[in-house]
Amino acid sequence: VSAAALESGRQAAGSEGVKSFAEAGRTHIGPGEQPDDWNSNPPTSGDHLASPLGPGVYDGEQDMRALVHNLEHGYVVILYRNIPADQQDQLREFVRERSGSKLVLAPWSGLERDGVALVAWRNLELLQRVNMDVVQAFVNDFLVPGATKSSAPEPNAA
Repeated sequence: VSAAALESGRQAAGSEGVKSFAEAGRTHIGPGEQPDDWNSNPPTSGDHLASPLGPGVYDGEQDMRALVHNLEHGYVVILYRNIPADQQDQLREFVRERSGSKLVLAPWSGLERDGVALVAWRNLELLQRVNMDVVQAFVNDFLVPGATKSSAPEPNAA
């Protein structure tokens, strides 16, 4: 994705670009515990469950405490809330075309506003609308292996 296409895509998507956050922690917590150290919405690091989720497309909400563990392993997690069906379909197709890679797509009602969140360890980009140039650029930057900007602490974990 060229710099010009990305800039144009971000404007079309209503994105302010990628925001980076300090690492909030990496402690494993039990299923009955809730993290108190998350420093972004959705979280980009912090306390999380001991087991991550498998990659792929989920039609229902997933446990954010498990997804934070995915981020630690170099995943990109794509979350959405109240976006049109055609935009959901674009994201589903994107993730399915990359089956087996460290990608998770799921709805999440915890987003502060309707739209899409592109999430990686310590990095977050919020979109008001899907723009595939922006999604592709984020994945190129943060999806392990091959990520150029990933800060995931356990990139070689499954």
